[in-house]
Amino acid sequence: MKLTKENRQQFLLLGIAIAIVLFDFIFLLKPQFSNLAKLNSKRSQLKKDFYLARTQIAQLGKLREQYASLEGSIASGQKWFILEAEIPSMLENISSMANDNQVKIMQIKPMYKKQEPDKQAEGYYPLTVYIIAQGGYHQLGRFINKLENNHIFIKLNELDIVPDQRNYLTHNIKLILEIFLLR
Repeated sequence: MKLTKENRQQFLLLGIAIAIVLFDFIFLLKPQFSNLAKLNSKRSQLKKDFYLARTQIAQLGKLREQYASLEGSIASGQKWFILEAEIPSMLENISSMANDNQVKIMQIKPMYKKQEPDKQAEGYYPLTVYIIAQGGYHQLGRFINKLENNHIFIKLNELDIVPDQRNYLTHNIKLILEIFLLR
């Protein structure tokens, strides 16, 4: 079979058309399809983000109520702590509670700890208070009850009771308390 000039021109045109289609596919359509796939994944992510934002906006009133409730809880919780300037009055309060319950305080001593610089942030920190006292067993129990029911958060870390050799109704008492201070 001999190719005529017309047939050669048709094959040439067909070859040029195939080359143009391949060139178009390789250099134009393939990058467009890959960009389209990327855009589709971004679209689906944006759709998820939009749905999440819509649900969060719908819950905004509920979140504001929770925020107000937590803010109130924090304000009421801060009443359990004292400021450093209130330490002398708190020690006096502890002393008067002991006197009210016939517990005689021999020594009351706050033990200040140096805080590390990074711990000087907001919040609270403990102040250890060392107390040496004398009193009866039941009087001590009432005194500790008063400490526990006080409006300030006080933690009893250590309690030592030793009977007094001279009076069997009196005991030598050592208490180590922690009072929490606000910064």
